[in-house]
Amino acid sequence: MAKKGFIVFLFLIFGGGLSAQVDTVKVQDFSNNWVFFNGSEILPLVKKSDFSGNIISFSVDKTSMQDALIRVSHPKAYSVFVNDELIETGSGDIYLDLNDLGINDSEINLTVYSKELNPYLLITSALKLVDQSLSPISNDVVIVNPRSKESFKSFYIAAWIIILVYLAALLTYYPRMLDEYFRVTRAFSPRELDENLLKNRIFTGTNISFYVFISLSLGLLIISTIHLSGLFPEQLRYYPDTMLMGLINWLFISLLVLASILLKYIIISVFTSLFQLKDFLSNHFYNFLRLGLIITMPLNVFIGVVYFGIYQYPHTIYQSVYSLLLYASLLVVAIIYLKLMNSGGYKNLHLFSYLCGTELIPYVIILNLGIY
Repeated sequence: MAKKGFIVFLFLIFGGGLSAQVDTVKVQDFSNNWVFFNGSEILPLVKKSDFSGNIISFSVDKTSMQDALIRVSHPKAYSVFVNDELIETGSGDIYLDLNDLGINDSEINLTVYSKELNPYLLITSALKLVDQSLSPISNDVVIVNPRSKESFKSFYIAAWIIILVYLAALLTYYPRMLDEYFRVTRAFSPRELDENLLKNRIFTGTNISFYVFISLSLGLLIISTIHLSGLFPEQLRYYPDTMLMGLINWLFISLLVLASILLKYIIISVFTSLFQLKDFLSNHFYNFLRLGLIITMPLNVFIGVVYFGIYQYPHTIYQSVYSLLLYASLLVVAIIYLKLMNSGGYKNLHLFSYLCGTELIPYVIILNLGIY
Protein backbone atom coordinates (compact mmCIF):
# COMPACT_ATOMS: atom_id res chain seq x y z
CA MET A 1 0.00 0.00 0.00
CA ALA A 2 2.83 2.35 0.89
CA LYS A 3 4.53 1.53 -2.38
CA LYS A 4 1.34 2.37 -4.33
CA GLY A 5 1.04 5.70 -2.52
CA PHE A 6 4.66 6.47 -3.33
CA ILE A 7 4.07 5.72 -7.05
CA VAL A 8 0.97 7.94 -7.10
CA PHE A 9 2.94 10.79 -5.57
CA LEU A 10 5.69 10.40 -8.17
CA PHE A 11 3.06 10.48 -10.89
CA LEU A 12 1.64 13.72 -9.52
CA ILE A 13 5.08 15.30 -9.56
CA PHE A 14 6.34 14.13 -12.92
CA GLY A 15 2.96 14.05 -14.61
CA GLY A 16 2.32 17.65 -13.62
CA GLY A 17 5.67 18.72 -14.99
CA LEU A 18 5.24 16.92 -18.30
CA SER A 19 1.68 18.05 -18.93
CA ALA A 20 2.42 21.74 -18.32
CA GLN A 21 2.77 23.22 -21.79
CA VAL A 22 3.76 26.86 -22.13
CA ASP A 23 2.39 28.52 -25.25
CA THR A 24 3.12 32.16 -24.41
CA VAL A 25 6.20 34.32 -24.14
CA LYS A 26 6.58 37.54 -22.21
CA VAL A 27 7.48 40.34 -24.60
CA GLN A 28 7.48 43.24 -22.15
CA ASP A 29 7.54 43.83 -18.43
CA PHE A 30 5.88 47.11 -17.43
CA SER A 31 7.26 47.23 -13.88
CA ASN A 32 10.03 49.60 -14.99
CA ASN A 33 7.36 52.11 -16.02
CA TRP A 34 5.30 52.06 -12.84
CA VAL A 35 4.28 55.33 -11.19
CA PHE A 36 2.41 55.83 -7.91
CA PHE A 37 0.70 58.59 -6.00
CA ASN A 38 2.31 59.24 -2.60
CA GLY A 39 -0.43 61.56 -1.37
CA SER A 40 0.87 64.79 -2.85
CA GLU A 41 2.48 63.99 -6.20
CA ILE A 42 2.91 61.28 -8.80
CA LEU A 43 6.35 59.67 -8.66
CA PRO A 44 8.10 56.91 -10.63
CA LEU A 45 8.43 53.72 -8.59
CA VAL A 46 12.19 53.27 -8.78
CA LYS A 47 12.40 50.89 -5.80
CA LYS A 48 9.45 48.80 -4.70
CA SER A 49 10.33 49.47 -1.07
CA ASP A 50 9.47 53.16 -1.67
CA PHE A 51 5.85 52.35 -2.51
CA SER A 52 3.06 53.81 -0.40
CA GLY A 53 -0.66 53.96 -1.06
CA ASN A 54 -2.82 51.56 -3.05
CA ILE A 55 -2.54 52.67 -6.71
CA ILE A 56 0.03 51.86 -9.41
CA SER A 57 -0.23 53.14 -13.00
CA PHE A 58 1.71 52.54 -16.21
CA SER A 59 1.39 53.39 -19.90
CA VAL A 60 1.08 50.95 -22.79
CA ASP A 61 1.87 51.73 -26.43
CA LYS A 62 -1.12 50.17 -28.16
CA THR A 63 0.45 50.25 -31.62
CA SER A 64 3.24 47.89 -30.53
CA MET A 65 0.85 45.58 -28.67
CA GLN A 66 -1.57 44.71 -31.47
CA ASP A 67 -1.08 40.96 -31.11
CA ALA A 68 -0.38 40.88 -27.38
CA LEU A 69 -2.37 40.32 -24.22
CA ILE A 70 -1.80 42.44 -21.14
CA ARG A 71 -1.45 40.32 -18.05
CA VAL A 72 -2.16 41.78 -14.61
CA SER A 73 -1.83 39.57 -11.54
CA HIS A 74 -2.11 40.13 -7.80
CA PRO A 75 -3.13 37.63 -5.08
CA LYS A 76 -5.40 40.09 -3.28
CA ALA A 77 -8.62 41.57 -4.74
CA TYR A 78 -7.90 44.45 -7.13
CA SER A 79 -9.42 46.57 -9.91
CA VAL A 80 -8.02 47.50 -13.31
CA PHE A 81 -8.78 50.88 -14.90
CA VAL A 82 -8.02 51.83 -18.51
CA ASN A 83 -7.90 55.58 -19.09
CA ASP A 84 -9.67 56.03 -15.72
CA GLU A 85 -12.52 53.68 -16.72
CA LEU A 86 -13.12 50.52 -14.68
CA ILE A 87 -12.51 47.49 -16.89
CA GLU A 88 -12.11 44.46 -14.64
CA THR A 89 -12.09 43.40 -10.98
CA GLY A 90 -10.94 40.20 -9.35
CA SER A 91 -7.86 38.47 -7.94
CA GLY A 92 -5.15 36.35 -9.47
CA ASP A 93 -4.58 36.68 -13.24
CA ILE A 94 -6.52 39.06 -15.49
CA TYR A 95 -5.80 39.19 -19.23
CA LEU A 96 -6.75 42.18 -21.37
CA ASP A 97 -6.90 42.35 -25.16
CA LEU A 98 -6.42 46.03 -25.99
CA ASN A 99 -8.10 45.59 -29.36
CA ASP A 100 -11.35 44.61 -27.65
CA LEU A 101 -11.51 47.71 -25.48
CA GLY A 102 -12.68 49.99 -28.27
CA ILE A 103 -10.09 52.65 -27.49
CA ASN A 104 -8.53 54.46 -30.43
CA ASP A 105 -5.72 56.20 -28.53
CA SER A 106 -2.24 55.05 -29.46
CA GLU A 107 -1.10 55.23 -25.81
CA ILE A 108 -3.25 53.81 -23.04
CA ASN A 109 -2.91 54.37 -19.31
CA LEU A 110 -3.59 51.37 -17.07
CA THR A 111 -4.17 51.73 -13.33
CA VAL A 112 -4.23 48.98 -10.73
CA TYR A 113 -6.01 49.66 -7.45
CA SER A 114 -6.22 47.47 -4.37
CA LYS A 115 -6.70 48.13 -0.67
CA GLU A 116 -3.83 45.71 -0.05
CA LEU A 117 -1.71 46.44 -3.09
CA ASN A 118 1.75 44.92 -2.77
CA PRO A 119 4.22 45.89 -5.52
CA TYR A 120 6.33 42.79 -4.80
CA LEU A 121 3.39 40.57 -5.73
CA LEU A 122 2.02 42.65 -8.61
CA ILE A 123 2.72 41.42 -12.15
CA THR A 124 2.12 43.59 -15.22
CA SER A 125 3.41 42.26 -18.52
CA ALA A 126 2.58 41.75 -22.20
CA LEU A 127 2.30 38.21 -23.55
CA LYS A 128 2.18 36.89 -27.09
CA LEU A 129 0.88 33.52 -28.20
CA VAL A 130 3.45 31.53 -30.16
CA ASP A 131 3.43 28.27 -32.08
CA GLN A 132 5.80 25.97 -30.21
CA SER A 133 6.78 24.24 -33.44
CA LEU A 134 8.21 27.49 -34.79
CA SER A 135 11.29 29.37 -33.75
CA PRO A 136 10.53 32.58 -31.81
CA ILE A 137 12.89 34.41 -34.16
CA SER A 138 10.73 33.52 -37.15
CA ASN A 139 7.75 35.11 -35.40
CA ASP A 140 9.69 38.33 -34.90
CA VAL A 141 9.08 38.17 -31.15
CA VAL A 142 11.52 39.70 -28.70
CA ILE A 143 11.48 37.35 -25.73
CA VAL A 144 12.03 38.84 -22.28
CA ASN A 145 12.53 36.23 -19.54
CA PRO A 146 10.72 33.40 -21.38
CA ARG A 147 8.76 30.85 -19.36
CA SER A 148 9.51 32.68 -16.11
CA LYS A 149 6.25 31.48 -14.62
CA GLU A 150 7.49 27.90 -14.98
CA SER A 151 10.82 28.52 -13.23
CA PHE A 152 9.58 27.65 -9.75
CA LYS A 153 7.83 24.49 -10.94
CA SER A 154 11.03 23.35 -12.67
CA PHE A 155 13.04 24.03 -9.52
CA TYR A 156 10.46 22.28 -7.32
CA ILE A 157 10.49 19.15 -9.48
CA ALA A 158 14.31 19.09 -9.49
CA ALA A 159 14.41 19.58 -5.71
CA TRP A 160 11.97 16.72 -5.14
CA ILE A 161 14.06 14.45 -7.37
CA ILE A 162 17.13 15.24 -5.25
CA ILE A 163 15.19 14.63 -2.02
CA LEU A 164 13.82 11.29 -3.24
CA VAL A 165 17.22 10.11 -4.51
CA TYR A 166 18.80 11.06 -1.19
CA LEU A 167 16.02 9.26 0.69
CA ALA A 168 16.52 6.15 -1.47
CA ALA A 169 20.26 6.22 -0.67
CA LEU A 170 19.53 6.43 3.07
CA LEU A 171 17.05 3.57 2.77
CA THR A 172 19.68 1.48 0.98
CA TYR A 173 22.67 2.14 3.26
CA TYR A 174 21.06 2.99 6.62
CA PRO A 175 17.64 1.28 6.68
CA ARG A 176 17.61 0.65 10.42
CA MET A 177 18.57 4.22 11.28
CA LEU A 178 15.94 5.56 8.88
CA ASP A 179 13.34 3.31 10.47
CA GLU A 180 14.24 4.65 13.93
CA TYR A 181 13.98 8.26 12.77
CA PHE A 182 10.44 7.71 11.47
CA ARG A 183 9.08 5.76 14.43
CA VAL A 184 6.26 8.13 15.29
CA THR A 185 5.10 6.34 18.44
CA ARG A 186 8.55 6.44 20.00
CA ALA A 187 9.14 10.01 18.89
CA PHE A 188 5.95 11.29 20.53
CA SER A 189 6.17 9.04 23.57
CA PRO A 190 6.52 11.08 26.81
CA ARG A 191 9.03 8.53 28.11
CA GLU A 192 12.51 8.10 26.75
CA LEU A 193 12.96 4.50 25.63
CA ASP A 194 16.24 2.62 25.49
CA GLU A 195 16.92 2.75 21.76
CA ASN A 196 20.09 1.78 19.95
CA LEU A 197 20.28 4.96 17.92
CA LEU A 198 24.00 5.77 17.83
CA LYS A 199 23.11 8.71 20.08
CA ASN A 200 26.47 8.76 21.80
CA ARG A 201 28.26 9.20 18.46
CA ILE A 202 26.56 12.37 17.34
CA PHE A 203 29.03 13.35 14.62
CA THR A 204 29.57 10.02 12.88
CA GLY A 205 29.21 9.92 9.11
CA THR A 206 25.85 8.16 9.46
CA ASN A 207 24.38 10.84 11.67
CA ILE A 208 25.81 13.68 9.57
CA SER A 209 24.19 12.22 6.46
CA PHE A 210 20.84 12.40 8.25
CA TYR A 211 21.52 15.98 9.38
CA VAL A 212 22.07 16.92 5.73
CA PHE A 213 18.82 15.21 4.73
CA ILE A 214 16.90 17.02 7.48
CA SER A 215 18.42 20.34 6.37
CA LEU A 216 17.49 19.77 2.72
CA SER A 217 13.95 18.75 3.66
CA LEU A 218 13.35 21.71 5.96
CA GLY A 219 15.01 24.08 3.48
CA LEU A 220 12.66 22.89 0.73
CA LEU A 221 9.64 23.27 3.01
CA ILE A 222 10.64 26.83 3.93
CA ILE A 223 11.29 28.09 0.40
CA SER A 224 8.24 26.36 -1.15
CA THR A 225 5.81 27.44 1.57
CA ILE A 226 6.94 31.07 1.55
CA HIS A 227 6.99 31.23 -2.24
CA LEU A 228 3.54 29.70 -2.72
CA SER A 229 1.95 31.63 0.15
CA GLY A 230 3.25 34.98 -1.13
CA LEU A 231 4.75 35.85 2.25
CA PHE A 232 7.78 38.15 2.52
CA PRO A 233 7.66 39.24 -1.15
CA GLU A 234 10.56 41.63 -0.58
CA GLN A 235 12.83 38.63 0.13
CA LEU A 236 13.76 37.75 -3.44
CA ARG A 237 15.64 34.64 -2.30
CA TYR A 238 12.28 32.88 -2.00
CA TYR A 239 11.15 33.99 -5.48
CA PRO A 240 13.80 32.67 -7.91
CA ASP A 241 13.69 33.71 -11.57
CA THR A 242 15.27 30.52 -12.88
CA MET A 243 15.54 26.88 -11.88
CA LEU A 244 19.29 27.30 -11.22
CA MET A 245 18.69 30.26 -8.90
CA GLY A 246 16.03 28.23 -7.10
CA LEU A 247 18.49 25.38 -6.50
CA ILE A 248 21.19 27.81 -5.33
CA ASN A 249 18.80 29.56 -2.95
CA TRP A 250 17.53 26.22 -1.65
CA LEU A 251 21.11 25.10 -0.99
CA PHE A 252 21.82 28.38 0.81
CA ILE A 253 18.74 28.04 3.04
CA SER A 254 19.59 24.38 3.73
CA LEU A 255 23.12 25.38 4.77
CA LEU A 256 21.60 27.90 7.18
CA VAL A 257 19.42 25.12 8.60
CA LEU A 258 22.47 22.86 8.93
CA ALA A 259 24.33 25.66 10.72
CA SER A 260 21.31 26.06 13.01
CA ILE A 261 21.49 22.34 13.84
CA LEU A 262 25.13 22.74 14.84
CA LEU A 263 24.24 25.83 16.89
CA LYS A 264 21.45 23.84 18.57
CA TYR A 265 23.95 21.17 19.58
CA ILE A 266 26.26 23.80 21.07
CA ILE A 267 23.38 25.38 23.04
CA ILE A 268 22.23 22.00 24.38
CA SER A 269 25.80 21.05 25.23
CA VAL A 270 26.37 24.27 27.18
CA PHE A 271 23.11 24.08 29.14
CA THR A 272 23.35 20.35 29.93
CA SER A 273 26.76 21.07 31.40
CA LEU A 274 25.50 24.15 33.27
CA PHE A 275 22.49 22.34 34.74
CA GLN A 276 24.41 19.06 35.26
CA LEU A 277 22.23 17.11 32.85
CA LYS A 278 24.98 15.70 30.65
CA ASP A 279 23.25 12.33 30.40
CA PHE A 280 20.45 14.03 28.44
CA LEU A 281 22.67 15.69 25.81
CA SER A 282 22.48 13.01 23.11
CA ASN A 283 18.81 12.16 23.80
CA HIS A 284 17.71 15.79 23.68
CA PHE A 285 19.59 16.53 20.46
CA TYR A 286 18.43 13.35 18.73
CA ASN A 287 14.77 13.76 19.71
CA PHE A 288 14.80 17.38 18.58
CA LEU A 289 15.98 16.32 15.12
CA ARG A 290 13.69 13.29 14.90
CA LEU A 291 10.59 15.29 15.82
CA GLY A 292 11.62 17.98 13.35
CA LEU A 293 11.95 15.44 10.54
CA ILE A 294 8.62 13.77 11.36
CA ILE A 295 6.88 17.16 11.18
CA THR A 296 8.75 18.38 8.09
CA MET A 297 8.30 15.44 5.73
CA PRO A 298 4.47 15.15 5.89
CA LEU A 299 4.17 18.90 5.36
CA ASN A 300 6.51 18.64 2.35
CA VAL A 301 4.38 15.83 0.90
CA PHE A 302 1.20 17.83 1.53
CA ILE A 303 2.62 20.90 -0.23
CA GLY A 304 3.73 18.73 -3.17
CA VAL A 305 0.36 17.02 -3.56
CA VAL A 306 -1.54 20.31 -3.31
CA TYR A 307 0.81 22.13 -5.70
CA PHE A 308 0.74 19.39 -8.36
CA GLY A 309 -2.94 18.63 -7.84
CA ILE A 310 -5.71 19.22 -10.31
CA TYR A 311 -7.19 22.25 -8.57
CA GLN A 312 -5.55 25.63 -8.04
CA TYR A 313 -5.52 26.43 -4.36
CA PRO A 314 -5.35 29.99 -2.95
CA HIS A 315 -2.38 31.44 -1.13
CA THR A 316 -4.18 30.99 2.19
CA ILE A 317 -3.69 27.20 2.03
CA TYR A 318 0.08 27.61 1.98
CA GLN A 319 -0.05 30.38 4.57
CA SER A 320 -1.83 27.94 6.88
CA VAL A 321 0.95 25.40 6.36
CA TYR A 322 3.53 28.07 7.19
CA SER A 323 1.69 28.97 10.40
CA LEU A 324 1.34 25.28 11.26
CA LEU A 325 5.10 24.82 10.85
CA LEU A 326 5.79 27.66 13.28
CA TYR A 327 3.38 26.51 15.95
CA ALA A 328 4.20 22.81 15.57
CA SER A 329 7.61 23.69 16.97
CA LEU A 330 5.87 24.32 20.28
CA LEU A 331 4.77 20.68 20.29
CA VAL A 332 8.42 19.68 20.00
CA VAL A 333 9.24 21.75 23.09
CA ALA A 334 6.41 20.10 25.08
CA ILE A 335 7.42 16.55 24.14
CA ILE A 336 11.08 17.15 24.93
CA TYR A 337 10.05 18.54 28.32
CA LEU A 338 8.00 15.40 29.07
CA LYS A 339 10.88 13.14 28.03
CA LEU A 340 13.26 15.12 30.23
CA MET A 341 10.86 15.13 33.18
CA ASN A 342 10.46 11.34 33.05
CA SER A 343 14.15 10.59 32.58
CA GLY A 344 15.25 11.31 36.15
CA GLY A 345 14.42 12.74 39.55
CA TYR A 346 14.78 16.41 38.70
CA LYS A 347 12.74 19.25 40.12
CA ASN A 348 10.28 20.95 37.78
CA LEU A 349 11.88 24.37 38.27
CA HIS A 350 15.30 22.93 37.43
CA LEU A 351 13.96 21.30 34.27
CA PHE A 352 11.93 24.34 33.26
CA SER A 353 14.97 26.62 33.62
CA TYR A 354 16.98 24.26 31.41
CA LEU A 355 14.15 24.13 28.90
CA CYS A 356 13.92 27.93 28.76
CA GLY A 357 17.54 28.18 27.67
CA THR A 358 17.52 25.33 25.17
CA GLU A 359 14.01 25.44 23.71
CA LEU A 360 11.64 28.21 24.79
CA ILE A 361 13.87 31.24 24.23
CA PRO A 362 15.13 29.97 20.80
CA TYR A 363 11.51 29.15 19.88
CA VAL A 364 10.31 32.67 20.74
CA ILE A 365 13.16 34.12 18.63
CA ILE A 366 12.27 31.87 15.65
CA LEU A 367 8.57 32.63 16.05
CA ASN A 368 9.27 36.36 16.09
CA LEU A 369 11.50 36.14 13.00
CA GLY A 370 8.97 33.94 11.23
CA ILE A 371 6.09 36.34 11.83
CA TYR A 372 7.76 39.72 11.56
